[in-house]
Amino acid sequence: MILATRHRDVVKSVVLAEPPAASLLQDIDGPLHALGQAQYADTQRRLVATASK
Repeated sequence: MILATRHRDVVKSVVLAEPPAASLLQDIDGPLHALGQAQYADTQRRLVATASK
C-alpha cells in the first residue's frame, strides 16, 4: 500500500483481500454450535466447491 500511494506512476492496480473467516464457524460452542457447523458446511458446498470447478 505504501508503494501504491507513493509511486502511483508504477502501480497500475491494487487488489485488497482478507483471509476467509468461514473457518471460524467451526469453533462456535454452546447453543449455536449446530448452526455454525451447518453454515460452514453450506459455505464449503456453495462457494469452495463451486470455485474449484
